Parts: sequence; C-alpha cells; structure tokens
Amino acid sequence: MIASALPNSLADWSIQTKSFDAIVVNAHEAAIELCQQRTFDLAVIDHTDSSIDQKKLAAVLPVFDQEMAIINYHGETSVEVEDMIIAFFDQQKLERFRRLLILDSTEKNEVGSLPPFSDN
Repeated sequence: MIASALPNSLADWSIQTKSFDAIVVNAHEAAIELCQQRTFDLAVIDHTDSSIDQKKLAAVLPVFDQEMAIINYHGETSVEVEDMIIAFFDQQKLERFRRLLILDSTEKNEVGSLPPFSDN
C-alpha cells in the first residue's frame, strides 16, 4: 500500500511496477480504512506530501498488522523506490531462511547420541 496524493517518483513507480501489487491511497484516513479491511506486507508513506499525516500512519498501521513493515519515501527516484522495496522483501526471505536453518545447540549431546531435534 502506498499513501501519497502527489504526482512524484513514488506515483510513477506504482504505475510502472509489474513486480508488485501496489495500491495507492491519497489520504491517511483511506490508508487506515484499507488496513482494517485487508493485510499488507508493506506500506510506503510519502513524506513529501503534507496532506498525509505520516506520524499518525506510523503509529496506527502497526496496530492493525504488527508484521507490516513501513518504508518512508523522501523524494527518491522510482529506481531507488524499487530498490528499497526489493531490498525489504529480500531481507524478509533471508530472515525466513535463517529461522529454518537455526538448529538448537543449547544442549550438549553425549558422544554418539542423537541431536535433540531428531525423531529417532
């Protein structure tokens, strides 16, 4: 979800992107209502738009979805916006892989015994 009412690089990116499903709202009230209706992986808040209450969105959106990340837009180019969003999703993938790969090494095993996570 993108909270912005201005024609800028953020709006250009949302029109051009084919990699992501972007929904643009033009008021912070609309963003809050939309977050009540559905979940989002990411919200981009336009800090160049004075009609958007950035502080309110940053405080309220996590209440509806604690896992939704927020990226702040400060006038970056559409390429930079794309890079920020791709970096966010790449980081999410990396964190999921890390959680899958972490093994419980808190208990010391006797030589020849099976590790504590084995079903054997």
